[in-house]
Amino acid sequence: MRRVCGRLMRPLWLVVLAVGALAFGSCVAQATYVTDFRTWPNGGPSVPTMGWPFGVQVTYSDRLSPWDTGKVWEETASGRVTLTDSCWYYGCSETVQPVASRDYAHPPTRTFKVVLYHTDTGAAYDERTLVVHERRLHFALEADFDWSPGLFHVTVPGSLANTTLDTIIYENGREADRCNVYWSHCETPVTSGASYYAAVEDPDGKLYGITPSYRATSSTTGVKETADQIDLPRLGALYATTTDVCNMLLTFPYGTHLARESPTDQWIACDTAVANRLSMTALLQAVAAAGTGTTAVLWWLEHQATVQVLSPDWPTTPWPDAQVPAIDDLPQVWQGAVINLADYYKLQARGQAWTQAAAEAIAAACLWNASRITDGLEACRSLPIFITGADVAEATEHDIEAIVGNPQWVKLNYEYGRGKEAYQNRNWYIGQGACRADPDEGQQCDEYPFWASEQGGPAAFPTPSLRYIDARDNGLQGLRYGSFVTSCRLVSGDPPVSGNARGGSTFLVIPVPVVPTDWLCNRGS
Repeated sequence: MRRVCGRLMRPLWLVVLAVGALAFGSCVAQATYVTDFRTWPNGGPSVPTMGWPFGVQVTYSDRLSPWDTGKVWEETASGRVTLTDSCWYYGCSETVQPVASRDYAHPPTRTFKVVLYHTDTGAAYDERTLVVHERRLHFALEADFDWSPGLFHVTVPGSLANTTLDTIIYENGREADRCNVYWSHCETPVTSGASYYAAVEDPDGKLYGITPSYRATSSTTGVKETADQIDLPRLGALYATTTDVCNMLLTFPYGTHLARESPTDQWIACDTAVANRLSMTALLQAVAAAGTGTTAVLWWLEHQATVQVLSPDWPTTPWPDAQVPAIDDLPQVWQGAVINLADYYKLQARGQAWTQAAAEAIAAACLWNASRITDGLEACRSLPIFITGADVAEATEHDIEAIVGNPQWVKLNYEYGRGKEAYQNRNWYIGQGACRADPDEGQQCDEYPFWASEQGGPAAFPTPSLRYIDARDNGLQGLRYGSFVTSCRLVSGDPPVSGNARGGSTFLVIPVPVVPTDWLCNRGS
C-alpha cells in the first residue's frame, strides 16, 4: 500500500519550517518502495538448506528517506523474531540462523516480512513477504583410495557441528567405521576384494548422503562399481541370483535385437554372463553394454525389482489416491537417486517455489515413471517436465490411468495443435470409446496423450485414452499445458505428409496428485 502526496493547497508562508520539512520528508518517503526481497548464499549452499545459515536481502526503489524506517522480521509460531529494525539506505542484508532441529529430513517453511513505516505517524506504507522452503540437508560425499595407501577415504563437504549425524563406512554391507559429520573426513583400512561405500545417517537410519560402491582391487587400490550413475552392487542386491536377473529380462519390452535372435540382446548378454559364472556386477555391466549399450535396461531392472520388494499394496504407478512415498520407505538403491534429483529440482526452483516434500514427491514420481521406458535419471534431469497435479485432480487421475496402461506415454513430443492435419476433426473423440455416452452436466471428454502432442489425436497409434472428467479440470490443465509449452520454448515437429508431425521437442508428463500443477524446463542449475 502506498499513499499519494497531494498538492499543498494555498501555501502559507507562515508555516513553521519544521512542519514543511516533515511534509516534504513524508512525500519523499512515499516515493520509495520495496522492489525485491530474496534469499542469498551466506557462505553455505546456493539455496537455503536445513542446518545452514543463509541471508535475506531487501532492495528499495530509491534511497529510503531519513524520516522513515524499514524493519525485517521472521514470523514464527511464538511470535516475531526481529532481524533488523534499521533497514535503511537502499535496502539491507541480514543473516538468518538455522532452526535448531534433529530432524534434518523435514525442513520447516519459514516466513519473513519487510515493512516500511512513516516515522512521524508509525503507519506502514509498503511491505513484502518472503516464504522460504529450505532444502533437506544433503551431503555430497566423495570417496577414493588415493588419500593414503591402504585406506578407503571419504570426504564430507560442508561438515556441521552439534548434530547426531554420522558418516558410516560399510565393508561388504557391514559397518566398518563411523565419524560424526563434524569431521570433514572418515576412513577405514582396506581389504583386497572387499566392497565399500559410505553414507551419512541419523540414529534412525535416515539417509543424508551416500557414495557409490567401490571394490578394492588390492590392498591400496579400488574401482567404482557403477554404470553411468547407477550403483551396480545395490541394484544387484535387489535380485537373489544372477539367474533371476535373466528371468526378469525375458519380459523386458524395450530390448534390442542386433544379434538377430528372438531373445533380446540384453537377455543374451545376461545368459552368457551366467554361463561364464560372472559376478552380479560384471553381469549387469554386460547387460548395460549389450545391443545399443544404454543404461535404460538397468533403470528398468531397478523398477521391476522394487515393485517386487515393496509391500503388496504398493501402487504400480505414483501415486493414486495421494499415496506419495516417504523417501525412507523406498529401497536404498532409490534413496540416493531421489535425494539427488530432489536437490537438483530445488536448485532449479531457486528454493522459492517447492517444499522439500514436493521436490521429493516429484523426483520419486519422475524416476518411477520414466524408468519403465528409459534411463530414468538422465530423462528426469535433462528433459522438460510437465507436472500435472492436485489443482486439476480428475485430469491428473486420468493421466495416471493412461500411463499405467501405456508406459511409453510418460514421454511425449510437442506438436502445435492448430497445425495438426486432423485439426478440422478436433472433436474426433465424440461418440468414441469411454466418451460414447452423453456426459453428465459439467463434464467434458478428456484425451491423453494431449491433442497438442505427436502422440495425440485420431492419427496417433496407439489411440489416445478417453474419459469424461470435470470440465474445469480439463480446461485448466489445457491452460497450464500451454503455459508450460511457452515457458520451456517447446518446438513443433516437421509438418506431416500424413498423420501427425515428427521430431517435436521431447518432454515428460509426470502426474503427482499431491502438488499443484507446475513444470521444470531443466535448463541447468
